[in-house]
Amino acid sequence: MYVQIICGIAPSSGPINGDNTTVLTLETTLNTYNIDDPKEILEFETKIRVKSEQLMRAICRCQDKLTVEERGELHANTDLICKLVALN
Repeated sequence: MYVQIICGIAPSSGPINGDNTTVLTLETTLNTYNIDDPKEILEFETKIRVKSEQLMRAICRCQDKLTVEERGELHANTDLICKLVALN
C-alpha cells in the first residue's frame, strides 16, 4: 500500500495544530528548501518510510502487551505517526 507523505510547515513560535500550518507534499517541501535532485528526494523518502515502519511495528508490539482498557477500549487503534522536524 502506498501512503503519501505530507509535511506541515508552521512558524516555530507556536504549535503545529492545523490552524497555522501549511500542508505540502514531501517533494514540494524539499523543493522549498532547494532540495530538488530526484535521487536525493527518493533516498530521503525511503529513509522516512523505513523508519516509520520500524516505529509502527515497535508501537504495535508494545500495544500487544496492553489490556483492552490500557489500549483505549474496544475500537481504539494507532493509525498515525507524526514526526516533527525543525529546519532552520
